[in-house]
Amino acid sequence: MPAPMEDRMAAMVGGEGGFEKGEGKGKGLKGGKGLKGDGKGFKGEGKGLKGDGKGFKGDGKGFKGDGKGFKGDGKGAELMKGDGGKGKGKFKGGGQMQVQERVVYQRQSRNAGIHTIEIYVPQFWFEQTAMEEFDARPDRYGPSVIGKYTKGIGQIQARFNTDDEDPVSFCMTVVHRLLERIEEKGFNETGRYQPDGVALGIYHAIGRIDVGTESITDRSKSMKSYIMDIFERYGDGESNIEGVDQYNACYGGQACGLAVLSWVESDRWDGRYGIAVAS
Repeated sequence: MPAPMEDRMAAMVGGEGGFEKGEGKGKGLKGGKGLKGDGKGFKGEGKGLKGDGKGFKGDGKGFKGDGKGFKGDGKGAELMKGDGGKGKGKFKGGGQMQVQERVVYQRQSRNAGIHTIEIYVPQFWFEQTAMEEFDARPDRYGPSVIGKYTKGIGQIQARFNTDDEDPVSFCMTVVHRLLERIEEKGFNETGRYQPDGVALGIYHAIGRIDVGTESITDRSKSMKSYIMDIFERYGDGESNIEGVDQYNACYGGQACGLAVLSWVESDRWDGRYGIAVAS
């Protein structure tokens, strides 16, 4: 007479007996192709293999084998089921698995670029043709200089400052004029990125200032710190402005432009303008 374990093994292999009804009345393992009970599979109290109505919880993704569930006679159970499922090796009971959706931050800036430009030049200048004639003298560089400034560099004039101006005053002048013109002409568009839709005051509408120069005046104090005096004076002590000096040759101003552009395109951007200064 077969032992009880042999009866159970025969039921599992033949797909006819299954696990006794007293052991499971749920809707877990499907029958007909592998493990089978009474046609409904594992169940404790009608709630799957867990008893809290939510099935198995491991890492939130169910069991992973070969991606096809358990196998019996070569076909296996198509799916570990509670009361349903779609063939991805997931246990389900009477409830549903909670999946947290990953929310990707969408930056607000689009088509970032130049909003406006302000240029300041000193009032004193000389013609580059005259400079070429002067430098072409035998006691200077000789005739090879002819065309170097006008054709080689592409300059028509060269301007220079007096003793009451320097690269710092150039920066402060051009930034102050830029802000005043934006306020006067009315193209401060920071309100588009504020929760209340109201534009910020122009001295509170700047979030970053980078200064590019090859004529830095003080190696222990940045030129940007001098520009901040404008915002302290006219912006009620506004100091929440990022930025650094870029000490380089001609590339200094270009590097600042790229740095400010990258800031506007980044997740760090807060809806305010960025200024790149070349002095």
